[in-house]
Amino acid sequence: MVDLIVRETNRYTQQKLATNNARLEKWQDTTSQEVKAYLGICLIMGINNLPRLAMYWFSDPFIGNTGIQNVMTKNRFEELSQYLQFSNSATELQRGEENYDCLCKVCLFLSGLLENIQKAYEPSKNLSIDEGMIAFKGRLSFLQYMPAKPTK
Repeated sequence: MVDLIVRETNRYTQQKLATNNARLEKWQDTTSQEVKAYLGICLIMGINNLPRLAMYWFSDPFIGNTGIQNVMTKNRFEELSQYLQFSNSATELQRGEENYDCLCKVCLFLSGLLENIQKAYEPSKNLSIDEGMIAFKGRLSFLQYMPAKPTK
């Protein structure tokens, strides 16, 4: 899965920066180790919430996170965030075309993730599922309205 992200991110960057040679020369292709570090930083940011992204790189030890600072610079993190890709954007269908899928940008990644989870996890006899409902006020084209649910 990480190799897919590395391949598609590097491809997308080459496509986007093809017209801007000065910026393309400064770009270094990402590696699987760097993508793993990026995903780890994202997990840490989800646990240790700060109001602004830049605060993780503050020099003040009470605010900044030295672990994150030692792994990746703020500029590199922002570059990877800008160019992170999960699919080949050149081959995907455009909105309005026949067989267009609104999840096409992550579909390949999600199918691979599902396949890997099914290989690694086998449900046992005693399995409990707690399905919680959380109200969603955003817009989504494939959102289902379920009138019988307590949280609409």
